[in-house]
Amino acid sequence: MPACGSYEVIREGEDVILRINCEDCSFFPSLEENPDVMELALRTLVKEGQATRIVFVQKRDYEYDFEQTQLLVEIAQLYRVLEKQRQTEETLTQPNCQRFAQARFRVLQNIVGRMPLRDPLGAFAQLQHLEEEESRLLKEGTIPNEALTCLKGYYLLVRAMIETLKKTALVEKAKPYMIGFTIGDRLVYRRLFLPAIRPDFMHAKLMAAYPFGADEIDTYQIQEQKTGEKTDIDVTLFRLPGSVQVLYHVIPPEFKLSDDLYDLLDTAKKQFEIHQPTRSEFLDPQRLRQTFTNLGFDLLQNLAQERGITLTQKQLNDLTKILLRYTVGFGLIEVLLQDPNIQDVVINSPVGRTPIFVVHNTADECVTNIIPTVPEAHSSASKQHGSITKTNGKHNPITEAQNCQAA
Repeated sequence: MPACGSYEVIREGEDVILRINCEDCSFFPSLEENPDVMELALRTLVKEGQATRIVFVQKRDYEYDFEQTQLLVEIAQLYRVLEKQRQTEETLTQPNCQRFAQARFRVLQNIVGRMPLRDPLGAFAQLQHLEEEESRLLKEGTIPNEALTCLKGYYLLVRAMIETLKKTALVEKAKPYMIGFTIGDRLVYRRLFLPAIRPDFMHAKLMAAYPFGADEIDTYQIQEQKTGEKTDIDVTLFRLPGSVQVLYHVIPPEFKLSDDLYDLLDTAKKQFEIHQPTRSEFLDPQRLRQTFTNLGFDLLQNLAQERGITLTQKQLNDLTKILLRYTVGFGLIEVLLQDPNIQDVVINSPVGRTPIFVVHNTADECVTNIIPTVPEAHSSASKQHGSITKTNGKHNPITEAQNCQAA
């Protein structure tokens, strides 16, 4: 198994994806929560130079998009500059100035040496505190005159580091949340970094966390159209802060599974893909669904028995539906099509960066928390779309979902 922190660089068109392996890591791969993870990401960026997306792999893929990745790319580039500045100024310090400068450079080393990689906002706050303390000492006249000349370069260096950090997009975006900031507190990072999550068996990515500062408009569970039973698909509508746009936030059941069931589905998907539908099955969506439902149910049941996992009939049925979605189906798009409130689904380019949009009965046009990937787009494009049946002038999600099965 690849070592914790090993990585690969994947190029997809203009995208440069930094994929960091955390399967063997003892920590959860969240750079907003864990300074070790942020340091891992930034040290890798210091080495590689550029990336458009960062993906941590640990059972699931935790992906930070272009905008979030660029915040880190800028800090990584800045770290190289800060380190060079510190080393240069320290080397140029005159021998007779060591007694004034040595202790100060030691403090600066503690701040700049590693902290910008683990907590860049904390490093910025520390440097500001350092400058304020030196200003207080100068104002009180407690620094000898002979030391002022010696420390001139040091003062200029601290000021330059503060100004450089202040101009970064990370510090700029963090300004509204820095009131009352304490070093080591990760709350600000949780407001700035929000990964999309994708289990191994899925292609699409989903922003699972709720957005900060958004107002909840409505919440409901999607129901089965035929039986009226709840599907365990949770939908929440949010009014985004500072915008008239509404977020359609959906959490399907596949994001609520245990690790054992994730692994079970991932294994089933890999084995399931061996069974290719025949041309006649392609032309008959109902036959296709029934054939692969039976295959999927039996496969999941056998795998569960081999692994000593006890599943109820309902769990097997639910897992089979999920398996079908990500093999012969259209993935998370089918989750949207199950909602009778959805009138239209729109996928725009660039794929992999732009979320899916929907037209909702009560909220009109909404942005969703679902981001399709390039592989999913290729998979969808290769499938034959059936005609869309409408009921009372509206889309019939069940018919659409069945038509989507005609891959």
